[in-house]
Amino acid sequence: MKKLHNLGQIGRLFGCGETLVGPNALAGLRRLGGNRISVVISPSVLTAQSPYLEKCLTRVNADIIAAPRGEPLLSNACEIANQLKVFSPDSLVAIGGGSVIDLAKLAWVILEKPEITFSAQRQVYPVSHLRTKCNAFIAVPTTYGSGSDNSSAAVFQKQEQGKKHFLVGSELLPDITILDPQMALGLPEQTAVFGVLDALTHAIEGYVSKGSNSATRQLSGTVVRTIRHYLSTQPITHLLTDANAVTELMLSASFAGIVQNIATPGLAHSLSHYCAMFGVHHGQGCGYFLPLSIRYNADDASSVLERYQTLAQISGFTDYTAMLTWIEKLHKDYRLSQGIPDIQQLKSTINPELFYADPTVGMNPVPITLDKVFAMLEQHNSV
Repeated sequence: MKKLHNLGQIGRLFGCGETLVGPNALAGLRRLGGNRISVVISPSVLTAQSPYLEKCLTRVNADIIAAPRGEPLLSNACEIANQLKVFSPDSLVAIGGGSVIDLAKLAWVILEKPEITFSAQRQVYPVSHLRTKCNAFIAVPTTYGSGSDNSSAAVFQKQEQGKKHFLVGSELLPDITILDPQMALGLPEQTAVFGVLDALTHAIEGYVSKGSNSATRQLSGTVVRTIRHYLSTQPITHLLTDANAVTELMLSASFAGIVQNIATPGLAHSLSHYCAMFGVHHGQGCGYFLPLSIRYNADDASSVLERYQTLAQISGFTDYTAMLTWIEKLHKDYRLSQGIPDIQQLKSTINPELFYADPTVGMNPVPITLDKVFAMLEQHNSV
């Protein structure tokens, strides 16, 4: 079917091909066509879930590849791509957090598209025409935050603590996403917190994004309402072992991934991407800068403030101020300022050219001016 390109004001919504949700969902791996599967997996998940994983892969010939820890690096993806080339899998399965899933996407692209020159000085690399060597890509998130399991993009770095680069293309969407709570029970508290804040930021920034439409806004409202409900009813330490809560948080993160496919997030993500070079976790950076993002946008445009008011009300808050107050409380409760560079350090090191090249900058509903950003940071003592 020929794709439409000039869509005008037509709303769009897209995600992975199929989603399996709930306890024992990982057993869906048995349904995969072909009999050769490469599995790129977080080492900690492999250790914790090895018996369960072996049970779900009994009918296939699986090559298990332990993903290096840390952010997705180009060099690591090249090594994995070489392993994929040798094994020649029918399907590629990524099991882990957003970094592992993005690393697997990058390795898959290197395998399928060796002509892409990553030495080029660009931040966004368009991707198309995959599945010529590996027929299917399956994502199994083990955290609840990045939405990479429903995202048409992947984020990576060319070197440690370097700037963020992006693969973008609808063919990066997984053919199957598996949301199995067993894979995400008992996360470290900080991992869980940063993941939830990443999903929350996708939803809130996506709601006011230049790319938003009625469908993405409905999903955003569902995500914010669900996250608010769970974080307000019990401490996150209790949620970590509650299979029902984990399932709902995984769904929320996955829905937020669908939102960002169309409604690209804005200022909080822009600053978080830049702070990666300081070693700041992406979810922490997003949650930390989210109050600034809301204030900045609401201050400049009454139409954006109205959107925040609507989002707050459909999410169960009395108004936009109550939603902002709740987010600021999360800010303090989870000590998000720890490890964030101070204002003067940011001001003295930020490279405007690199910052403005980030694709999230142009999707912010209000034009971003760094002088105003720093003035608001100083005004509200957010750093």
